[in-house]
Formats: sequence, structure tokens, C-alpha cells
Amino acid sequence: MVRELGLLRRARWFYALVFAVLCLAVAGACVGFALLGDSWWQLLIAGVFGVACTQFAFLAHEASHRQIFASGPANDRVGRLLGTLLVGISYSWWMGKHTRHHGNPNRVGKDPDIAPGVVSFRAEDAAAQRGFLAMMNRRQGYAFFPLLTLEGVNLHVSSIRFLFGRGKITGRWTEIGLIAAHLALIIVPAFVFLSRGWPPHSAVCSWRSSASTWARRSHPTTRACRWSARTRNSTSSPNRYEPRATSADASGRAR
Repeated sequence: MVRELGLLRRARWFYALVFAVLCLAVAGACVGFALLGDSWWQLLIAGVFGVACTQFAFLAHEASHRQIFASGPANDRVGRLLGTLLVGISYSWWMGKHTRHHGNPNRVGKDPDIAPGVVSFRAEDAAAQRGFLAMMNRRQGYAFFPLLTLEGVNLHVSSIRFLFGRGKITGRWTEIGLIAAHLALIIVPAFVFLSRGWPPHSAVCSWRSSASTWARRSHPTTRACRWSARTRNSTSSPNRYEPRATSADASGRAR
């Protein structure tokens, strides 16, 4: 019945449309990133990139389930490019983990998604924990949603550890190269367009200057900001910081 209704038919055009929209969003974010430069507003751009990467990860997930193409190798190629290059997670690691999960859903010892760790799914697993993990298990109901913000980091670290492990992995060096390219796409633009220190110098000066204007102060509060202000003002008005001529000086020059 389900197959006759066409519910299992692959929606290639839908995935193509989603991919195109995501590419446009990423392109717009890249333009905004370049135009904003060294600014705290880059945090908004980072949010756009984060949402786009999550959606690319969902597309890679669909490819791993053979939902995009009829051919298995075609789905694997697309999933590897989306998941490993654009998201930074090993597609081979994900396939192994996710396949075991769907093959043995919620079966203790076989489903890796319910393995004990920071969060335990069984009382006996929580009772066997010691130290930090035991403390987290006792409070996992409160910590669950905050911990979800670190799940992306956990996925990245786990997949990289898998790639550098001793097991046999098909396409190991291909995926290592794709993850290296992914990291380069993040790190290189950050050092090219953003300041090389923390916090960003111009961002601090801009914030302090705005605060000074609001408080009706005539100069920034730090030496670096004062130097920046003098440089800008000397360019626009060379005599701004020169002492004003008194009436005596003016009469002397007149003579």
C-alpha cells in the first residue's frame, strides 16, 4: 500500500531545491562576512553558517538512507561531500554508527546511541558510573538541553578519532583531506577578514567610542583607542590637536 501510493518514491527535485536554497544562503553569508569585516556583527553571520551546516548534515543523512538517488554509490558520493566537506563529519563513521542504530534500535549493547556516557538511559548504567560522569548522570535531566549545544563538537571529535584509529576504513585519506579542507574554509577566512587577537581591536574601539558618545565623553578610555581617534582626526582635520593661537600670538604675527 505504501509503495503503491508512491510514498517511497524519491523526491530528487525537492532535495535539489533545498540544496540550491542552502547554497544561496551560504553565498549571501559569505558576501556579508566579507563586507562586515572585523565586527561583532559577524556573530549573526556565524549563526547563518551554523543553520546552513545543520541543513547540509540533514541532506547527508538522507543520502545515507539512500533517499536521494536510486544508486547506492551515488548517494555515498553526495553524502561524503555534504557530510565530510561541508559539515566536517566523517561519512564513514556516521554510516557505521547510524546503520548499527537502525539495525538494533534501543537494544542494549548493540545500539551505539544508547551507550552509557555523560547521559545514561538505564538506571544500572548510571549506577555504574564514577566521578564526573556519575555527577552528570545524577543531574542529566537538568543538563540535557545545555549538553545538546555541545553535541556538534562531540560528533566532530568522534569522527576524527575514528579516522585516525587502527580499523580498516574505506576512503580514510579522502575523508581526512575533506575534513582538512573544511577546517581551512573556516580558519583561513577568519584570519584574513577578522583581527588576529582577542578581542578584536577595532571592535573594542568601536564599542568604546559608542559608549563614550552616549556618555558625552570627548575621548576613548584606552590608549589604543585614543591613538586610533587621533589618527582618524588628524587625517580629517590636521590642526585639531594643535594648540589654539592666543590673541597675543595673533598680534605678534600681525606685527
